[in-house]
Amino acid sequence: MVLEYEYYNLDEDNIKFSEQECKQKGLTYAVPLKARINLISSRPVKSGRKISYGYIPIMSERAPLS
Repeated sequence: MVLEYEYYNLDEDNIKFSEQECKQKGLTYAVPLKARINLISSRPVKSGRKISYGYIPIMSERAPLS
């Protein structure tokens, strides 16, 4: 079996909370990371499935530089 990676995207349309809401709730301001993968084997399997990898923190304009 081979797991083949096609591409990824940052799903900016599905950010759960605004920057201000994250600050108030003590959460990380982040965007969902999704990828399209194919599982290749000798038996028929589903291909082109989109999966969620997790979240990527977003740097705001007000973040301090270090």
